[in-house]
Amino acid sequence: MHDDIEYNLKASFSIPNLHLTDGELVNSMLYELEQLLNAFTTSLKDYKLPMSDGRLMAEIRNKLLGGELNYDIAELN
Repeated sequence: MHDDIEYNLKASFSIPNLHLTDGELVNSMLYELEQLLNAFTTSLKDYKLPMSDGRLMAEIRNKLLGGELNYDIAELN
């Protein structure tokens, strides 16, 4: 799952050289697991597992968006 998350983020944001830290990957994995469990009306809390860090998830999203917006406009023309 860990490799899938990084691969999917790279593909989604078209950032082939994206590298997440271990902490970012663990947090993303917890977030994805929470989303899956929520679809079945349960939560990580129900299994006494740690919750993802919302602040860190926001930082990851900002990092990805920043990478996506960091392109050379002259090259695109």
